[in-house]
Amino acid sequence: MTMYQKFTQNIFLRRLSVLGVIILTLILLRGIMSLLLLTFIFTYLASQLVSKVRARLNLSSTILVGGLYFLIVAAILLIILKSVPVISKQSLQLYNSLETFYTQQSQGDESTKNIIFKYISKGLPYLKSQSTHLLSSVTSLIGMIVTLFMSFILSFFFMIEGDKVSQFASLFLKGKSAWFFQDVQFLGGKFTKTFGVVIEAQVIIACINTLLTGTALYIMHFPHLLSLMLMVFLFSFIPIAGVVISCIPLSLLAYSNGGIKDVVYILLTVMAVHLLESYVFNPKLMSSRTKLPIFCTFLILVISNYFFHVWGLVLGIPVFMFILDLIGIKPVEIKQPKKSKGIPLD
Repeated sequence: MTMYQKFTQNIFLRRLSVLGVIILTLILLRGIMSLLLLTFIFTYLASQLVSKVRARLNLSSTILVGGLYFLIVAAILLIILKSVPVISKQSLQLYNSLETFYTQQSQGDESTKNIIFKYISKGLPYLKSQSTHLLSSVTSLIGMIVTLFMSFILSFFFMIEGDKVSQFASLFLKGKSAWFFQDVQFLGGKFTKTFGVVIEAQVIIACINTLLTGTALYIMHFPHLLSLMLMVFLFSFIPIAGVVISCIPLSLLAYSNGGIKDVVYILLTVMAVHLLESYVFNPKLMSSRTKLPIFCTFLILVISNYFFHVWGLVLGIPVFMFILDLIGIKPVEIKQPKKSKGIPLD
């Protein structure tokens, strides 16, 4: 028996080697990691939803996928059409208010003008030093929007051509190197099942965030409440950055609705909801689905956030559960997601 044959028959060592190849490949592709992960998340969520709907309605997957993505696009367009005019109006009002304030102060006495210009001159060096960071943030925001759009398109084509993708992938399971792709399929299936736990918990967290934020907006008598709640719900799926993005239109609307006081209230509300999500809901929901102690869950989130930043909050728990399952320690049995015909997941 040759060394190669001994290697292929040692399943644990073989899969460990395949895992190393996958990790190395992901490191090489780290530049498009967000695109790959978002595509995977969109595809998983769409597949789960289509599977549940198809279990109740006898419709083809193509019709369900087309209808689902059409509704998503329609919802996004509705948010844009409802929010952009309002945000533009509030931005203009904010500019007019600042201009009026400056005009009134310019017509005042010299001492008031000197005080204003003194503080402005002190703030200019700071603004200049932060201009590069601000430009970088705007560029990152544009890049994130493009990544979201590309991930959405890739997910749509994957869902529509699920049968063709499955048939093409089955070609790699034949031949002398079939063991490698079989192990890739095995590892991918395990990671998909563990990742499903995180996605389900994130959906619940997004619903809780939307409910809490919507309640606060209702108490503050915000207009266009349904559109704002839908916007908050969608942004809840974007770790960390979603909170910052949703704060911008909410703050502008709050300023027009009740002035600086409402801006402070909405910022405090968003901050409180975010803290509850990070330190209460996220660890609690994750621990209830993985049977891990809350301390361990919280510690995993902290460590993964330190090493992988934003994506660590999403990938920390599934990667940890994946490793436990791979080495034979199974604290929880995760149900395999139901698959609809033509939409392979693992």
